[in-house]
Amino acid sequence: MSEVGIKKYIAISLFISCGLSVIKGFKYSINYEGDEKSFPIPNDNDIFNSYIEKPAFLDAFFIINSISDILNYIVYVIICFIVDIYMIIKLRAVLEEKTKKSKTLKVSSTNSQKNQEESEEAISKAIKMVVINTAINLLFKIPISFLPILNTYAQFYRKNVMLLFEKPIFKEFYVSIINSGFYAMIEDLSDFLYCFSISIQFFIYLRFDTKFINGFNLLFPKEKKESSK
Repeated sequence: MSEVGIKKYIAISLFISCGLSVIKGFKYSINYEGDEKSFPIPNDNDIFNSYIEKPAFLDAFFIINSISDILNYIVYVIICFIVDIYMIIKLRAVLEEKTKKSKTLKVSSTNSQKNQEESEEAISKAIKMVVINTAINLLFKIPISFLPILNTYAQFYRKNVMLLFEKPIFKEFYVSIINSGFYAMIEDLSDFLYCFSISIQFFIYLRFDTKFINGFNLLFPKEKKESSK
C-alpha cells in the first residue's frame, strides 16, 4: 500500500466506500400521508402490514442492503484480521533477520540482548493490538448486520404464500418485535455498538502503536511543568 500514490489511494477508497453505502439512501420513503407513521417511512419496517404499498424495487433494496452490510461488517472484519496476521508474521521475520545481522556484525551482547527484548516487546504489542481490535470488531460490528439479513428474509417470506400458511411462527415473531419496540431498541443498540467500535480504535493505537504515539506526541506535545521547590 505504501507504493500507491496518496491521491489514487483516496480515490479508490472513496469509490469503494460510496459504492457500498449508496444503497442506504434508499432506506426511507417520503411520508405524504399517514399521521400514524414515521416521517420519513423506513422501508425495512412494517413489512407484514398489507396496507403499505410495496414497490418492486424493495426486493432489490433488501438484497443489496444485506450484501452491503455483510461486506462492511463481516467480510471486512475478516479481511482486516487476515491482513493483521500477515503483518505480524512479516514483522516477526524482519525482526529475526535484524537479530541475525546483529550477531553477524558482532554487536556487543548488551546491545544484542536489548534488540531482542525490543523485538519481543514489539511483537507482543502487535499481537495484543490485533486480538483486541478483532474481538471488538467481531462483538460490536457484526450485530448491526443481523437486522438487514432478518429483513431480507422477512420480505421474501411475506411474498411466499405457502410459507405464510405453513410456517406462521416467523410472522408472529417478526410482528411482535416490531410492535413491542424491541426491533427499534436492537437497531439503536447496534448503531451505538458500531459507533463505539470505531471511536475506540484511537485508544487502541494510542496504547500499542509506537509510531502512532510518536505522531500524537508531535501534534499534542506535553507541557513541561516546572517543579516548585
